Amino acid sequence: MYPPESLAAGLYVVGNSISIAIASSSANTIAGQPVTFTAQLDGAVGLAPPSGTVQFLDGATVIATGLVANGAASVTVSSLAPGTHRISAFYGGDAVWASAVSAALIQSVGGGTFTFQQPSVRGR
Repeated sequence: MYPPESLAAGLYVVGNSISIAIASSSANTIAGQPVTFTAQLDGAVGLAPPSGTVQFLDGATVIATGLVANGAASVTVSSLAPGTHRISAFYGGDAVWASAVSAALIQSVGGGTFTFQQPSVRGR
């Protein structure tokens, strides 16, 4: 016989599977320029629509969180530094739907603009 503290009972509720796809308003942007990311959540027809939030990540860093409405969440960010970014979306699930993560989207960000001013020549 096992002592009571060694017995563990658990109830695990697994939500319905859902897919998530991410899109960008522009695949190539310039540093400081706003870009909108949209995550589309698709699940089985006939169930309650997904609710809650979607986290948008640059690699492992959360860059924004959007509220799910009508099966999608969108955020606009303008803080991406120049370079290549791997943007993904993570949905944490709700009472009906399981959590899901999108495939990474490659977002290219170019350097900011600059102004070159010719130096003046003194004495002329």
